[in-house]
Amino acid sequence: MARSLKAAGYECTVFDKAPSAGGLWVENYHGSGIQAPKEMYEFPDFEWSEAKKGSFPSTKEVKKYIEGFVENFQLSPLLRLNTAVAKVSLPENKQGWNFHLQHPSGSKTEHFDYAVVASGMYSQTKNMPRLRGAQEFESAGKKILHSSEYLTDELAKGKKVVVLGCGKSAIDIVTDTAKVSDRSTLLFRNAHWGVPQKLAGLIPFQDIFCSRFGQFLVNAYVGELPNSCTTFSSPWQQPLLSNIFTPIFKAVELLFKFQLQQTGSYEPKVDLVEDLYGYAQILSSEFKQMRKFDQIDTVHGRIHKLSSEGIRLQSGETLPCDVLICATGFSKTYDYLPKEIQEGLDIEKDGLWLYRHCIPPSIPNLAFCGSEIATISNITTHGLQAEWITAILQGKVTLPNQTDMMDEIKDTKEWKRSWMPLTSSRANLVLLHQIQYHDQLLADMQLNNKRKQMKTSGFAGTLKEYLEPYLSKDYNNIITSS
Repeated sequence: MARSLKAAGYECTVFDKAPSAGGLWVENYHGSGIQAPKEMYEFPDFEWSEAKKGSFPSTKEVKKYIEGFVENFQLSPLLRLNTAVAKVSLPENKQGWNFHLQHPSGSKTEHFDYAVVASGMYSQTKNMPRLRGAQEFESAGKKILHSSEYLTDELAKGKKVVVLGCGKSAIDIVTDTAKVSDRSTLLFRNAHWGVPQKLAGLIPFQDIFCSRFGQFLVNAYVGELPNSCTTFSSPWQQPLLSNIFTPIFKAVELLFKFQLQQTGSYEPKVDLVEDLYGYAQILSSEFKQMRKFDQIDTVHGRIHKLSSEGIRLQSGETLPCDVLICATGFSKTYDYLPKEIQEGLDIEKDGLWLYRHCIPPSIPNLAFCGSEIATISNITTHGLQAEWITAILQGKVTLPNQTDMMDEIKDTKEWKRSWMPLTSSRANLVLLHQIQYHDQLLADMQLNNKRKQMKTSGFAGTLKEYLEPYLSKDYNNIITSS
């Protein structure tokens, strides 16, 4: 966001309570890293040259890459680090925003014309379950941690560790603890589908699911992103296509089940595509191998209570446990905004609903960049959103009237709720529909969305456009000054 605004000639200040740039990558759980290959996780116009092709860099490597981006585009003068935004308020004349800031040297208030929330999807309040017997458990010298507090494997060394959850962070952590612990167990209520980094051990997942062909498969199965500028079928064709493609996706489920050994109590009981839109996770074979060789236990169950002996399950079974790590995610808060602004936002139990995942129709001079969106190529999507928001400020993109924006949000809301599982982030989920979403942003900016055909003409260009995966580099030369 700062890069786009700077390139367009706007004065911009970035407030961050962390000591350095990088968001959650400044400090994340031990063993964490990106789950998309580096080619899918690059800023537009800034190649990740130090990372190997097809690699899945660690948190430290991501942080270094982001710092390189800051240096390359000379953004450091725009950053106010170690500065928390306690709240944002409306001035008496209702023009712009007052930022109430907290810094180690003191508090102050500054005025700005426009506010962009770019705090990410996962940087808010820790979700911690309320567990009976927690005091007795900890009084016995045992520990209860949130996944974000697992910063070193020293916490697990020689211990009996139980990781609560079945998402990507839970699997990352239990795989990490199993290398040093006395015993590591993954305890979960519901198993979720994993996607292999390489399908059948040969084809990188993005070659299928991140191409326009893959987009067509997903669209045929669950429908198209509403109000998209690129469509693959008419409304009457979609139910027919869904029936045709159902056995194809069931075959994909069998492949994933076999490849990742998701059997027995660890076998998901839900549809693959629906589950990915609630709990997407791209997995290496390491977790499967460690389960195969009895280095990790997987237990399907619910906690009844904690005690000095460990974890008592509702089934009556007791799991010995010295360290309980709750990989139970985060919940978002908008308490930094005035109450009248919060009431004007479309915040529901499944998330914050925005026009193009950026603009609250009834609130002027406020946008969200990268905070209410989840795609496979998050960092690329954020770059496109940043340029789209900047184009609005420049007058290059004209927003529809409030009624039309609300109508589009309503269409998207109805479509998502018709098939996506209920999660607190359902409003934000785009994931495998990311190409269509990117097309929307580019069309709004009157830019060519057929990025591959721009570079290669003729039949070869058509093949590349529809069969090759869309990578971050395909969106180079979009930012204002490029």
